[in-house]
Amino acid sequence: MSKYRSLWRAALVFVGLSAGACIGPAGGRQAASGATDANATAASVAPTAGANGKALVWNGEGVGSSAKPWTGCGKKDTPCKATFGPVPGVGHDGSTGLRFHGEGPDWLGGGWNWFGWWPPNGGSDVSAFKNLSFWFKLEAKSPADAPDPGSLAVVLGCSNGKKESNSILLAKFDARAFDGNWHEIVIPVAEFLKGKGADFDLKSVWEFRVGAWSGDEKNFNLYFDDIGFDNR
Repeated sequence: MSKYRSLWRAALVFVGLSAGACIGPAGGRQAASGATDANATAASVAPTAGANGKALVWNGEGVGSSAKPWTGCGKKDTPCKATFGPVPGVGHDGSTGLRFHGEGPDWLGGGWNWFGWWPPNGGSDVSAFKNLSFWFKLEAKSPADAPDPGSLAVVLGCSNGKKESNSILLAKFDARAFDGNWHEIVIPVAEFLKGKGADFDLKSVWEFRVGAWSGDEKNFNLYFDDIGFDNR
C-alpha cells in the first residue's frame, strides 16, 4: 500500500502538481481568475439529501453539471491513454454515467471535480455524513487487461488548503467489485481522514479521484454513477 501511495504522489507531480496541490486544467478558469480569487465569496454548501437519504454531488442528470475532469499517465516516454468524462447510457440504471478509460502500464488515473474548480474556495460540506457512496463497474476484455485490485483506489480532494484525503482501496469495501457487474460501494467518511488525510477538510470537498498502478500493459474502463454522501 505504501508503494501505491508513493506512486500516486509521483503521478500527481508528473501532471505538474504535488499531491496536495489543486488540480485543474492548464490555463483553465482557475488560472485565469487572477486577483479576483482572493475576494471570492466562500462557497462551501451542504448537499441536500433526497428521499432515500443520499445527498448527491454528481449524477449525470443535472447534479454537479459544472464538473470538469483531469487525467494523467505515469510515464511520458511510454504510449498511454487516460480519459474521464460523462457518457450517456452507461450509468447503473441506463442513465448518464462517468467513464474512466485507461490504456498503458504504470499509473493511470484522474479526477472529477464537481465544482469545475470554481469558485476556488467552493466545495461541499459533507461533515454531517457518515459515508461516501457511489455505483461502480469494471469493464475489461480479460483479467490481464484489468487494473490490479490491490492498487485501484479512490481519493477525495478539497478546496481548503488544496489537500487530498487518505487513499482507499475499493477491494477493501467490496471484494466482488471487479466481477464486471454494477456494485454500490459504501466507504465510511472516517476512512478518508486516516493517515495522510488527517488534515483533510470535510467542509470543502469538491473532487473524486481514482487511480491504479501496474507494471504491465492495461486496457480497461471504470464506470461510476450517483456519487454522493449518506448516513445509512
